[in-house]
Amino acid sequence: MPFDPQTAVDALRAELALPFTTASRAPLRDFERSPAARRVARMADDAGLYLFHYEHRSVGDLPEDWVPDQQPELALAPEWAAGVLPEPKYQSFRHDLPIGGFNPGHRAKWSTHELCHGLVGFGWWPAQSPLALATASRLAETLPVALWYFFDEAMLNRCSVHKGAGALFRTYCADCEAIAAPRLDDPGAKQRIADGIRFIDRELAAIARTRREGRPIPNLWATIDLCSDGLAYADGHGRRLRSDAFKHFAARFAVAGGGMSADLDALEQRVLHVTAGVLGLAEPPPLAPSADAGRARWRLQDVGWRLLTVWHECEGEAADALWAMVDHLADGIAATRTLEGLDADARIAKVIADYRELLEEYVLPPADHVFGVGYPLVDGWGSAWEQLGDGLDSSAPNASRLLKPDTARRFADTDAWVREPLPARYAQWSRAQEPALAGLIAFETAISTVKAGPDAPRVLAGSGDAELELVDGARILRAEVDPVALADAVDAGDIFRDGDALGGLEDLEPGPFAVLVAKPAKDLLVLDLPIEAADAIEAGTLDALEPEVAASLAQLGALVPKRWRV
Repeated sequence: MPFDPQTAVDALRAELALPFTTASRAPLRDFERSPAARRVARMADDAGLYLFHYEHRSVGDLPEDWVPDQQPELALAPEWAAGVLPEPKYQSFRHDLPIGGFNPGHRAKWSTHELCHGLVGFGWWPAQSPLALATASRLAETLPVALWYFFDEAMLNRCSVHKGAGALFRTYCADCEAIAAPRLDDPGAKQRIADGIRFIDRELAAIARTRREGRPIPNLWATIDLCSDGLAYADGHGRRLRSDAFKHFAARFAVAGGGMSADLDALEQRVLHVTAGVLGLAEPPPLAPSADAGRARWRLQDVGWRLLTVWHECEGEAADALWAMVDHLADGIAATRTLEGLDADARIAKVIADYRELLEEYVLPPADHVFGVGYPLVDGWGSAWEQLGDGLDSSAPNASRLLKPDTARRFADTDAWVREPLPARYAQWSRAQEPALAGLIAFETAISTVKAGPDAPRVLAGSGDAELELVDGARILRAEVDPVALADAVDAGDIFRDGDALGGLEDLEPGPFAVLVAKPAKDLLVLDLPIEAADAIEAGTLDALEPEVAASLAQLGALVPKRWRV
């Protein structure tokens, strides 16, 4: 690759002098972390690319004939557990889906990585061989991986422990996430850029050899093996990509050079062009004539494919009606090439109305599943309300018994795109929207999300100094009604909803109350705290604690030493 690392460093430094914003919907600081991340966001905005919210996007079962015989479990949709919706690799991610995913449980690097995938696109053509599919997948992954491990690390500030160490692989560091920002004086920036270019060079060389010899040739780096990943992708997606549904999708919705590459040579050129863009050396060829045209194309493609997935398992008049809806959307793709007559929203609105009418005659997936795409569509559609409601129920199962029927929709309308787990966002939202249940929701969601404390206090017990602090992950909850007693009363059926009010609360002891929730090791700890003790802990004045209270909290592992003797 004819890319000079020093020229790239100079270009990326110049990027930081420019004003910056993005329309991708993810938190702005996801892209302000490094100059390469900002470059990706700029190019994505120009192409009209954006992200969907993973928890708001419905994920259903895949058709069984689209998954490998030896892996039938890949067809199953994930299920919520304590406010967490697992992300199955072969359902949530597809190279042919230009809209990337925002998962609030992931680190900030993912936003840039996902948008980079959209910029590179995918490679597909009729009668594509399994090795060609695996190689195309590998090519599409090459730059996003180089971005993750190299380019996004150039001029990126990290904490004192990890400073200068580069990407952390599977290690998560909250301090690094908190202080992620450009570091202009990074002495290793040029080397990281050079290493990223070298990784891409070697990957392309291995791909060229794969094509010459007709067998997979790996390029191993640390734990990364894109050759193996490509084979796994071909295995997991091969049947779907060879289906009649996808052939129709490619013929009617995909645009060569506008998100799809029609052969490996074209895809490799696209990778090189976007690499130059990431490094600030040149702008890649546009995916669409304008950002509006791009946004229209991606929406039409997304909704069109979701309908084709339903069509694949239908027959008769229902299948014919779905086919007509798909073609109505596909007829709007031409305008995304020419900018004449862009009408994606009107077409999607008609299809939603037609689908809802079809539901009156046939048993099909509900409309909020099909059109729960995870980003705003038209007329308030876009969130998978039923799925999101299941997430709220799993976060606070007792409180969910008393919620209003429209709770999931009201929550979806104001749910912020932040890197916080669903239970934490739900607890924050409930303070204004469900004040009578806010204490119970805060209590239940704290239990579902509290993280185990570090191993050091257990391993080093007895060798610490006298100065104590609250164990990592612990939380102090304040409430006007005892949340433990309230949870027991709800479980017993003694609390009930009476219109907008809750009945039975008058039988509970009035507050205020303070409850400590922690996991000093692996076991959950729930303690009633004296209000004065809660005030002292939150104020950081632990020396004001009653000696017996401090001793008890230390014995239980809720308070731990700040330092250990060496």
